[in-house]
Amino acid sequence: MNNWKILIAVLVLINSFAALACKTENEDKVNQLLDIVGNDAFYYKKDTVCARLKSESSTLYNKLTVEGVLAIHSYTTDGTYKLYDDYNRTLRSRRAADTKKYGPAIELINTALEKFPNYVGDVVRYETKKSVNSWTPGKIKNFKSYTSTSKKKGFKWKGNVKFFIKSKTGKYVGFISAFPNEEEVLFGPNTKFKVLKKEKASDPYSKVEWHVYLEEV
Repeated sequence: MNNWKILIAVLVLINSFAALACKTENEDKVNQLLDIVGNDAFYYKKDTVCARLKSESSTLYNKLTVEGVLAIHSYTTDGTYKLYDDYNRTLRSRRAADTKKYGPAIELINTALEKFPNYVGDVVRYETKKSVNSWTPGKIKNFKSYTSTSKKKGFKWKGNVKFFIKSKTGKYVGFISAFPNEEEVLFGPNTKFKVLKKEKASDPYSKVEWHVYLEEV
């Protein structure tokens, strides 16, 4: 009888580990992602990133897989990897070669983002634009690629246009980002925004020339 109790206890322990999704991974999908990243050492970021995830949200920790977490993390990297340019170019152009190469990572990101709660609140974004003529109040803008924003008060970035955005379905991914201090809120592909207003920036010491106000629709 004691042996049965031990067996049951072992099975319960195994099941409890299986429920920890950030400890669960699909080897094929992980290898696909590592091929895209181009560096097998990227895999070992999982321990730090998953630990931050668990500290922030046990609910998400129990939902997200290693490959999903690493895919989002890969989007937020800069310097050596800087994959967000590749992912966004793929989403905008839909070129067959890019889709074949980066599509698996994009699919992982999209699947993982669906498991995040919506961030409802104000975020900001900076862009460099030659003109803001097309950003007329009332116009609906479709952002085909991912849209990175920040919920951090006082966040600054390069660009001559600062967007003030009312988020409804953005996902706060700051705690698994390569740069958590940026407090990133990420919008998925094909998110639509309504232009509320635009105005000339008034700070003469800032490189920002325009303020554009958007609301997610």
